[in-house]
Amino acid sequence: ALPIYADGEGGRMTGRGKTKPLSTVKNLRVYDPTTSTLNVRWDHAEGNVRQYKILYVPASGGVEEMTTVPGNTNYAVLRNLQSDTRYTVTVLPVYAEGDGGPMSEPGKTLERGGAKNINVYNPTPNTLNVRWEPAPGNVRQYKVSYAPLRGTRPSESVLVPGNTHNVLLERLTPDTPYAINVMALYPDGEGNPSNGQGTTLPRSGPRNMRVFGETTNSLSVSWDHADGPVQQYRIIYSPTDR
Repeated sequence: ALPIYADGEGGRMTGRGKTKPLSTVKNLRVYDPTTSTLNVRWDHAEGNVRQYKILYVPASGGVEEMTTVPGNTNYAVLRNLQSDTRYTVTVLPVYAEGDGGPMSEPGKTLERGGAKNINVYNPTPNTLNVRWEPAPGNVRQYKVSYAPLRGTRPSESVLVPGNTHNVLLERLTPDTPYAINVMALYPDGEGNPSNGQGTTLPRSGPRNMRVFGETTNSLSVSWDHADGPVQQYRIIYSPTDR
């Protein structure tokens, strides 16, 4: 540096200085995975950051993708990811002068799983109860499909909420084995199917029939109910030899 006077220059003074390097983010975290998303958060880089670039790629290789957020934001949600996949996530600040230093952290999406331990129980001639242990992750619904193992009757299905782990299958055919399939439905697709089997009971008859209260022209009859949704009872009677 040197001063400039009206009648000329003053004495020269020199010195050395060094600009700061462009900064990096700190405390990068990848957390709260789902089957198709990863949450990313970091502490801000120093200086006047215009925006942040977030780069992410499967750790085993693949196409690197990128998203950006404004410089006053320190988090992002990465969406439409592959399930059960380890990713390398890199965040770097962008300044007017160029990109700052990168900071990387691994993260892994959850597996699209299946229901476990399918249990078919309490059969009647027309119903089967089904329960299961939940699949991992954010399950929106379960699809329960069922069809007779014999014959050509098409498969039917019911949907239950993701926080429900049992269902009653109704209007089934008596004395029939059924194949049962439980599938977890995630926001981004179907999980792995889980299979079970169950057999409805045969139609039963009434039990413990009693004839009592005889008169010269009448008889009273009582019985214990048959299993299942009986619509009516037919009583057949005829004279017998004395």
